[in-house]
Amino acid sequence: MDANEISAKAMEAMLSGDMAEYDRLNGLLAEKQLKGTHGTKSDNVQVLEEIDAAGRHVSTKNQLRQESVRMKGKLRGQTETSAGLAKDGDKVTGFYGADDEVDLNELVRREKVGGTDNYERNYASNIMKAGKRYREAASDEDEAYDLGKYEHKSKKMDAKKFEEKERRNQIRDTRRLAKNLQSCEFCVDSQVHHRVKDAILAQSPRAMVMVDKMKHSTAFDQLIILPTNHCHAITHLEDDVYDEIRNYQKCVIEFFKKKKGMSVIFMETARYQTSNENQLLGGGPHCRIECYPVPTDAIADAKIYFKKALQESESEWSQHKKLIETTNKGVRRHVPKGFTYFWVDFELSGGFAHVIEDNDAFPRSFGKDVICGVLELDRLERPYRDAKQYWNEVRTLKDQFKNYCWFKASNK
Repeated sequence: MDANEISAKAMEAMLSGDMAEYDRLNGLLAEKQLKGTHGTKSDNVQVLEEIDAAGRHVSTKNQLRQESVRMKGKLRGQTETSAGLAKDGDKVTGFYGADDEVDLNELVRREKVGGTDNYERNYASNIMKAGKRYREAASDEDEAYDLGKYEHKSKKMDAKKFEEKERRNQIRDTRRLAKNLQSCEFCVDSQVHHRVKDAILAQSPRAMVMVDKMKHSTAFDQLIILPTNHCHAITHLEDDVYDEIRNYQKCVIEFFKKKKGMSVIFMETARYQTSNENQLLGGGPHCRIECYPVPTDAIADAKIYFKKALQESESEWSQHKKLIETTNKGVRRHVPKGFTYFWVDFELSGGFAHVIEDNDAFPRSFGKDVICGVLELDRLERPYRDAKQYWNEVRTLKDQFKNYCWFKASNK
C-alpha cells in the first residue's frame, strides 16, 4: 500500500472505533515517511483527526461558520452595517447579512457545535494589530459599527482560505501532541514513560502512585499520586479520575499508618494554567500530588507552619483571601477551575489553599521549604545517598504496598 491508502485505512479504523488498528497503521505510515520508499511528495501524508482538540467534529463545526464581511464585489471587506445595507431608515437591522434569518435556537445550536469565541482575546488582538491606527468608537456612534473588533480574523476569510488555515492548524496540533507525548514522562502513552515506570507502586486505569524521583525527594519514602492521562491541575480532573486519586490517597494514609506508624501530608502546586484545548494536546505540566510521610506528632506543628507561611506569601495586598481553609472534601470545592493555586491537606482531614496571583513571587519549592522547616531538614541534602539505595527502597516499598492497592483488592 502507498501512503495515501494507509492514510485512508487509518481514518476508516478511527471512525469504526478500532484504535489498535488505527495506531498500527499510523506507525506504518510514519515508518514509510521516514524511509521515503517512493521518494515522491505524495508519500509525505499527515493523518488528520476528524475531532479537534476540544472534542468537536471538525467538518460539522466548519459548516456552521459564517463570514462577517463580504468576500466579493465592490463592497469586499465590508460588513452589512459598514456598507450601509443593514439599515431600515435610521435603524440598524443587523451586523451580518443573515442576521434577520437566524433565530435564538439556531445561535444556541451553533455555539454548542462550534464552541464559544473568546471575545476579549479577539478584541485585544485587533487593538494590537491596529496599533496607532486604533480608534475607539465615539459615544454617539452606533454600537453595530464596533462589533467587528470582537470578531476573530478567521471570520474575515473566504471559505477556501479558511479551509487551508484549518488544515494547517490540525497538522500543527497533531505535531504538538506528538511532541508533548515525547517529553512528559508521567503520561502512560509517552515514549519516555519508561524512565519512571519502574518506580510505580500501584496503578489503576486512571491514576497511579509512585515513588518520587530521587532528585525531587525531600523526605525518605516520599511518594506522588498522578492521573495516567495528561492534566495540569486537580481542579480540572474528571470526577472518575478524581475518585481514583482519592482512593489512592486513602491507601497511602493506611499504608504509612500501619507499616511506618506515620501520618501523611498531601500538597499540590499548580503554578500554570492552560486552556482545555492545550491540555488535551498535552500542554502544561503533569498534575502531581506530593505525599510526605511525617511523624504523627508533627501534624499540629505543620498546620501552624503552613498557615503562617501562606499568610506571609507574595505581596501584602492581594485580590483573593491569602488563606482558604479546605474541608476533608479537598480543594475542588474551594478553588474553581482556571486559577493557579497551592494546596496542602493533612491526612484528608482538611487543610489550606492559596490562590497564586504572582508566579514570580510564589516560589516553585514553597511546599518543600515548609516541610523542611517542619521536619528540621536541610533543603540541600537528599534522603538517598545514591541511586542504588533509592532503587532498593523502591523495591521494598513496591513489595509492601501491593497489599494496600484498592484496585487490586477490588479485582480479586
